[in-house]
Amino acid sequence: MKKKKVIVLVEDDDLDADLITRELKKNQFPLEVLRLTNGQELMDYLDANDLENLVGIWMDLNMPKVGGLDSLKWLRSSEKYHSLPVIVLSSSKNERDIIASYQLGANAYVSKPVNRQEFQKTMEAMVQFWGQVNLTPNLREIRQNT
Repeated sequence: MKKKKVIVLVEDDDLDADLITRELKKNQFPLEVLRLTNGQELMDYLDANDLENLVGIWMDLNMPKVGGLDSLKWLRSSEKYHSLPVIVLSSSKNERDIIASYQLGANAYVSKPVNRQEFQKTMEAMVQFWGQVNLTPNLREIRQNT
């Protein structure tokens, strides 16, 4: 039986993680969501698991232990993970955070709206893009070709 594709959500705020997960379920997100709470957990998870079904990472910036920017730096410096799609999903609209995220290799930067309706619209767009539109490479193939 084929395993379900996975998105890793790296979010330390329980309320934000719950809202994101709830919106994804409500919109029938076709991918499994694995929640981690900081960059160190992300690094440990990636190093300990077969990532064949992992299609991307949605990551907050401001987290304890290892934050989003340091996690991005680590991901992009790794031959094993440098092609993995990473979306920064942050409440920060600070231009320095946006620029730093892209300079470190983020594939996109999405602001988490404070307004509930705007948050729902943002999650609907994320579901449509990640669940229906975006194509992701098989990480096993990438590793074999590097």
